[in-house]
Amino acid sequence: MTTKHAPATPLPLKFLPDEGNFIINADGAIVGEIPCQGVENDKQIGAYIVHAANAYPRLVASMKRCIAGMPHSAPQEEAISLMRDLGEIAPHR
Repeated sequence: MTTKHAPATPLPLKFLPDEGNFIINADGAIVGEIPCQGVENDKQIGAYIVHAANAYPRLVASMKRCIAGMPHSAPQEEAISLMRDLGEIAPHR
């Protein structure tokens, strides 16, 4: 069974790479930190995580609209399978 994942904190999130690699929520509270590994891509990792988290609700809504408008097809089944894996559509019984 797949669990639906929802943000436990208000979106959008913001990444502060020059202020300790912190991730803050819409209320300005620190909700995470990207550990500094001393590698060049620490900032890219933090920015990617925040970007993905902020985009997720819109992507799910868009996928649901697309699935609803698609004729029965292999691409529709693939989209439905992905949404099930994400916990956004109930598992097939």
